[in-house]
Amino acid sequence: NEIEKVIVVSGDSGSVDEDDVKKVVGAFKRDTVYGLCNAVGLMDFRESSKILNNLLEKEKTADDKKISETAIISQLFTHAMKLSEYNRLIKIGVPENEAMKVMIASPFLWKKNKMTPQARNLTPRKVRRMLTVFGRTESTIKRSSLDNKLLMDFMIPLIMPDARKA
Repeated sequence: NEIEKVIVVSGDSGSVDEDDVKKVVGAFKRDTVYGLCNAVGLMDFRESSKILNNLLEKEKTADDKKISETAIISQLFTHAMKLSEYNRLIKIGVPENEAMKVMIASPFLWKKNKMTPQARNLTPRKVRRMLTVFGRTESTIKRSSLDNKLLMDFMIPLIMPDARKA
């Protein structure tokens, strides 16, 4: 089974890391909306664009339906709001381990998903910009006959203009 393969690949190191799993899973790794949220939170322009394109072209939901653009925008919106709330709680003195529960229940997942750098990246100004872009993109998708994929592609550089220069 796959777990045994990962253990073999990890060798005598005594631990399994993400690279070991990627070696076994390889091309079967699916991009997810959660991965997109994390890439956007990290302001990783290249990864965000790649994941978004894969989601729009290849990925399907559990019941084999295409993931809708509005569902993607909704998840991104929620992610930005949760990071903003985390930052607000930290600012008013709520302990980090309590504030992180707004985003995620597990300290392991907090660290794995690099939530601390994401929270640092999302200043109030950047959150306002993101929410405005998400709202405008969703509204345009709902009321226009333009290509939805094109509209979604335009969204990424608009929500992280500084990241494009890096």
